Parts: sequence; C-alpha cells; structure tokens
Amino acid sequence: MLPLECLNKNVLTTLAGLLTPLVKYFQLKRKPKSATLREERLQKSMETAQQLKRSVEVRFMPRAGGRSATWTPRPR
Repeated sequence: MLPLECLNKNVLTTLAGLLTPLVKYFQLKRKPKSATLREERLQKSMETAQQLKRSVEVRFMPRAGGRSATWTPRPR
C-alpha cells in the first residue's frame, strides 16, 4: 500500500473527505515602527544602488591594442 503523500488532491479528497479549515487562535500584528524602518532601509538601499550605477563608468578604448581594459591616460 502506498502512503497518502503519493495521492493527488482529487483522490485524497474522495478518500478522506473535505478537510475543515484550520482555526486561527491569534493574529500577528505588525508594529508600525518596524514597517517604517523596513521601508526606510529599502529606500536607502535603492538610493545606494542608484548612486553606484551612476558612479561606475564603463571604460571603452577601441584602439587599446595590447593594453589592459583598466588603463587610463596620465593627467597632464
């Protein structure tokens, strides 16, 4: 005999009948302070990501020859 985990939903319903929904004994309440802190952190991380995208420059030298891609000319 196979365990009940092997049955699909329809067969399990026909064998065992409809299951009664679970009773909630308590409801978790979110504190407004934690939601505010979470929102602030998310906003800061988005701003930091935007700043990093702006600050990173792609250096492209089409005629670099054998030089490495990180080569920059000396200031004069």
